[in-house]
Amino acid sequence: MDSQNSPPTFTENPAPRQTYRLTLRIEGAPGPLEVVSSAAQYDVVNPECLPPPKDNPGGHTSAVPTHDIPLRLQRVSDNEYVGVVHVDGMVDADYHGRGCAAGS
Repeated sequence: MDSQNSPPTFTENPAPRQTYRLTLRIEGAPGPLEVVSSAAQYDVVNPECLPPPKDNPGGHTSAVPTHDIPLRLQRVSDNEYVGVVHVDGMVDADYHGRGCAAGS
Protein backbone atom coordinates (compact mmCIF):
# COMPACT_ATOMS: atom_id res chain seq x y z
CA MET A 1 0.00 0.00 0.00
CA ASP A 2 1.48 3.38 -0.90
CA SER A 3 1.69 6.28 1.57
CA GLN A 4 -1.25 8.11 -0.05
CA ASN A 5 -3.57 5.17 0.67
CA SER A 6 -1.98 4.22 4.00
CA PRO A 7 -3.89 5.06 7.14
CA PRO A 8 -2.45 8.01 9.05
CA THR A 9 -0.30 7.55 12.11
CA PHE A 10 -2.25 9.02 14.99
CA THR A 11 -0.51 10.80 17.86
CA GLU A 12 -1.66 10.44 21.44
CA ASN A 13 -1.49 13.61 23.53
CA PRO A 14 1.48 13.24 25.92
CA ALA A 15 -0.03 15.76 28.38
CA PRO A 16 -3.85 15.69 28.21
CA ARG A 17 -5.61 18.30 30.35
CA GLN A 18 -9.34 17.76 29.67
CA THR A 19 -9.86 14.98 32.20
CA TYR A 20 -13.13 13.48 33.40
CA ARG A 21 -13.83 10.83 36.01
CA LEU A 22 -16.08 8.14 34.57
CA THR A 23 -18.31 5.91 36.71
CA LEU A 24 -19.70 2.76 35.11
CA ARG A 25 -22.58 1.24 37.08
CA ILE A 26 -24.73 -1.68 35.94
CA GLU A 27 -28.00 -2.14 37.84
CA GLY A 28 -29.94 -5.41 37.75
CA ALA A 29 -27.14 -7.51 36.25
CA PRO A 30 -27.54 -11.27 36.77
CA GLY A 31 -24.18 -11.39 38.53
CA PRO A 32 -20.97 -9.45 39.21
CA LEU A 33 -19.64 -7.37 36.32
CA GLU A 34 -16.13 -8.24 35.21
CA VAL A 35 -14.36 -5.82 32.90
CA VAL A 36 -11.79 -7.56 30.72
CA SER A 37 -10.72 -4.53 28.69
CA SER A 38 -11.92 -1.03 27.90
CA ALA A 39 -10.84 1.85 25.70
CA ALA A 40 -11.67 5.42 24.77
CA GLN A 41 -12.33 5.75 21.03
CA TYR A 42 -11.29 8.91 19.20
CA ASP A 43 -12.76 9.68 15.76
CA VAL A 44 -12.11 12.26 13.06
CA VAL A 45 -15.23 14.42 13.50
CA ASN A 46 -14.76 16.88 10.64
CA PRO A 47 -15.52 15.16 7.28
CA GLU A 48 -13.74 18.00 5.46
CA CYS A 49 -10.50 16.61 6.93
CA LEU A 50 -10.94 13.24 5.21
CA PRO A 51 -9.62 12.50 1.72
CA PRO A 52 -12.25 13.25 -0.94
CA PRO A 53 -13.93 10.37 -2.82
CA LYS A 54 -11.82 11.04 -5.95
CA ASP A 55 -8.69 10.15 -3.91
CA ASN A 56 -10.19 7.01 -2.41
CA PRO A 57 -10.12 3.69 -4.30
CA GLY A 58 -13.57 2.96 -5.74
CA GLY A 59 -14.65 6.60 -5.42
CA HIS A 60 -16.26 6.11 -2.02
CA THR A 61 -16.12 8.52 0.88
CA SER A 62 -13.24 7.61 3.16
CA ALA A 63 -14.11 5.66 6.23
CA VAL A 64 -13.92 7.70 9.44
CA PRO A 65 -10.59 6.81 11.01
CA THR A 66 -10.59 5.97 14.69
CA HIS A 67 -7.95 5.36 17.33
CA ASP A 68 -8.46 3.65 20.68
CA ILE A 69 -6.54 4.40 23.86
CA PRO A 70 -6.81 1.79 26.62
CA LEU A 71 -8.94 2.98 29.52
CA ARG A 72 -8.11 1.60 32.95
CA LEU A 73 -11.21 0.90 35.02
CA GLN A 74 -10.88 0.23 38.75
CA ARG A 75 -13.42 -2.04 40.44
CA VAL A 76 -15.39 -0.32 43.20
CA SER A 77 -18.01 -3.06 43.77
CA ASP A 78 -19.64 -6.01 41.98
CA ASN A 79 -21.53 -3.61 39.72
CA GLU A 80 -19.41 -0.44 39.65
CA TYR A 81 -16.11 0.65 38.12
CA VAL A 82 -14.42 4.05 37.89
CA GLY A 83 -11.81 5.40 35.54
CA VAL A 84 -10.40 8.55 34.00
CA VAL A 85 -10.98 9.55 30.39
CA HIS A 86 -9.21 12.37 28.56
CA VAL A 87 -11.28 14.28 26.02
CA ASP A 88 -8.02 15.61 24.54
CA GLY A 89 -6.32 12.20 24.57
CA MET A 90 -5.35 12.62 20.91
CA VAL A 91 -3.37 15.41 19.31
CA ASP A 92 -5.82 17.37 17.12
CA ALA A 93 -3.82 17.43 13.90
CA ASP A 94 -4.09 17.49 10.12
CA TYR A 95 -3.69 13.71 9.74
CA HIS A 96 -4.68 13.61 6.05
CA GLY A 97 -2.91 16.75 4.79
CA ARG A 98 -6.18 18.53 4.04
CA GLY A 99 -5.37 21.72 5.97
CA CYS A 100 -7.70 21.16 8.91
CA ALA A 101 -7.54 19.59 12.33
CA ALA A 102 -9.35 16.25 12.64
CA GLY A 103 -11.22 17.09 15.84
CA SER A 104 -12.32 20.62 14.89
